[in-house]
Order: sequence, then C-alpha cells, then structure tokens
Amino acid sequence: MSASLDKSPPPAAPSPDLLPKPYLKADGTLVIPTHSDPKYHYWKKGGQKVEKTVKELQTGTGVG
Repeated sequence: MSASLDKSPPPAAPSPDLLPKPYLKADGTLVIPTHSDPKYHYWKKGGQKVEKTVKELQTGTGVG
C-alpha cells in the first residue's frame, strides 16, 4: 500500500467583493448569507456585531 501527499497549494479564498452581501428585507429583517464574507458572521469569533452590519447597510458604508 502506498500513499502520497497532495503538495498542490490550497485553492485561493474568493475575494470578499465576490461573496454575497448581507441585506435588509422589506420588513427590516437582516439576512446574512452563510457563505458571505466571514466578517459579517456575528455567530463566529471575530465576526462583527449585528448592530454594526445594520448601520453599514443603512448608511451604505462597508457593504456592497
């Protein structure tokens, strides 16, 4: 039996500009796609607070 290691570099992470963005629904519900930029993942260590994401969406800064 033989084994070999794959020495190819890991695939590059997609640019945050190409990932889906958080958005607000008409009723004000915040939607954060799970495959969006990890900075918006408030549920993970290092993710920004929901309040900051909502403020960015409302002011048009940082999102989109």
